[in-house]
Amino acid sequence: MLNGNTLVIPAGTFVVTVGASGSGKSTFLRRVPAEAVVSSDGVRHELSGDASKHANEPRVWRTVYERIHDRLGRGLTTVLDSTAAAPSARRSAIEAARAHGAPLLFLAFNTPLAVSLARNRARQDPQRSEPVPELAIRKHHSQVAQFLHAPDLEEGQHLIVLTPKQADRLEVQMPLDPVPRRRPALQPSHNPVAEPERYAIVGDVHGCLDELEQLLTRPELGDGRQIVFAGDLPDRGPDSLGVLRRTMALGEAGRARCVRGNHDDKLARLLDYVYGKGLTWTSTPLSVDYGLQTTIAEFQRLEAQQPAEAERLARRVIHYVRTMPYHLVLDQGRLVVSHGGIPEHLIGAEGPHLRRYALYGNPSGELDERGFPIRADLALTYQGSALNVHGHIAVPPPPAIRNNVCNVDTSAVFGGALTALLYPERTFVSIPAARVYYEH
Repeated sequence: MLNGNTLVIPAGTFVVTVGASGSGKSTFLRRVPAEAVVSSDGVRHELSGDASKHANEPRVWRTVYERIHDRLGRGLTTVLDSTAAAPSARRSAIEAARAHGAPLLFLAFNTPLAVSLARNRARQDPQRSEPVPELAIRKHHSQVAQFLHAPDLEEGQHLIVLTPKQADRLEVQMPLDPVPRRRPALQPSHNPVAEPERYAIVGDVHGCLDELEQLLTRPELGDGRQIVFAGDLPDRGPDSLGVLRRTMALGEAGRARCVRGNHDDKLARLLDYVYGKGLTWTSTPLSVDYGLQTTIAEFQRLEAQQPAEAERLARRVIHYVRTMPYHLVLDQGRLVVSHGGIPEHLIGAEGPHLRRYALYGNPSGELDERGFPIRADLALTYQGSALNVHGHIAVPPPPAIRNNVCNVDTSAVFGGALTALLYPERTFVSIPAARVYYEH
């Protein structure tokens, strides 16, 4: 499709731009007939008067794909102007092309992150009241890089990658004459290419398997909503191994993710000493306290009955915890989840300083009556725009959102409740604990 400095797009093709905000997509598309372009930002502006607003994403993407299906169904060349950075977004485009038997061209903009960020800051866009959040651009840039590293294209799908220099000099030939279409083999779907990101953020489980199972059966957690665990899956409760097995299975099924908590982190290090380095439970350099002894006892019982299964599970848990991020930035930077709670200046960062906050929160320097460190209340100092969700600090139910901060650890193992925050609704679902499993 590239002929020298000319991009020739065959009639009837479905063209999908792939690139972070500020990568040059919309500027490049000024060279194609406007009638062929369906812009997600354009539809947002039509529906709400501001392309910066993402409060009505289902309607936005339903409208986008209604227009795409209409054009593709009539055999017309169609261009989707959106980031298409997430795999789910590209899958929706693939489904639309398949439904109409249209060739699919991914037009990817391989623009350096610094260039995209600078363009975004300088952009004067009458459709937007504010620039795209920097965290969203960083996330999309990373997703695009992953796609370009392993595009995994199928028959009828094509990829052209443009650098900024190539994008500047290319001319575009795009015939608009309709082409004959076969009858769609699939019923065209009007599902949004990128459903509003819907999550259930679950507080510290701490081995409370029965409460977790009850929570998972609640209808509010179904219908495609992804579960995000805020860490501290094991210790203190009656069935830490059951909780670990359940959450790992949910992760393997693509249903759930988990950020790393301090109890997850310490358990993985202990298991590595015992099953990786051959030490005994009592000869590792780690202290056995704060409820870790309950999980050790479960492993020791399993060892006595099924030693091979105990080792297999231990190695599986080690791998699982090592793949847990210290925090997640979700929904284009509008939602942040960590275990301990992180201040706004560390959102999107990496390194040991982030690890300390993510695992343990921010110690105030004071101790409570039991000698435990008192953690500073993030809601008193947080100034970020993202909803900042964390656990770690056990509080009595009911949960609350204060100053855009939410603590979802409602003391399940101490006799409180196991809570899930539903996002974007900002409502809660809680399961009362059956009893007090562990005394403070």
